[in-house]
Formats: sequence, structure tokens, C-alpha cells
Amino acid sequence: YVETVFLAIVPKFTSFCSIMGSGWILVEVMGDKTKQQLVYHRLLGMFSLFDIMASIWYFASTWPMPEGTENTWQAFGNTASCTTQGKK
Repeated sequence: YVETVFLAIVPKFTSFCSIMGSGWILVEVMGDKTKQQLVYHRLLGMFSLFDIMASIWYFASTWPMPEGTENTWQAFGNTASCTTQGKK
């Protein structure tokens, strides 16, 4: 039981840190007109945006899994939400 709880909580912590870091980068790039004009900073901003989107799915981790899935802590989803996340 401890292992399943650990495996469900750790992705939430690490993805939250990733969302915060990428959000900070995005704010820095979008808040400065000179940075918006440089290709390097525009690429960095887009990478950060995509990282935020991916980290949101990592944060959800076990939530979209069908309720009652064996050895899974906090599974609240259904088959459709599981498929949407990319797990079978």
C-alpha cells in the first residue's frame, strides 16, 4: 500500500515543480518585448508552454485511471479518461 501511495504522490510533486519553473520562464519571456523578438527566447517560451501541458498530465497521474484499478491509489476516472490520457 505504501508503494502505491508513493508512486501516486511523487509525480504530483515533481510535475508541480515543473509547472512552476516553466511558468516562471514563460512569464519572463512574455513580459519582456526584447526577449519576445529573439528566436532563442521564443523557442524557450514554447518549450515551457508544452512542458506545462505535459506536466499537467503527469500531475493527474492516477486520477484518470478507472475507479477500482488494482494497486492504484486515488483512481477516480473511467475508461474514457484513461484512454484520453494514453493508458490502456
